[in-house]
Amino acid sequence: MFRENKDHLQTELFNSYSMMNPKIQASLQGTWAPLILTFLSWL
Repeated sequence: MFRENKDHLQTELFNSYSMMNPKIQASLQGTWAPLILTFLSWL
């Protein structure tokens, strides 16, 4: 039986946000960008 593994530590392959500078990540949190990212991840 297949069981999804949620305990692994591997990062997403196409997640450019995690590769950004922390200062840029913090500045993006106050804009519309997080809303778009969460919306696109649902698709």
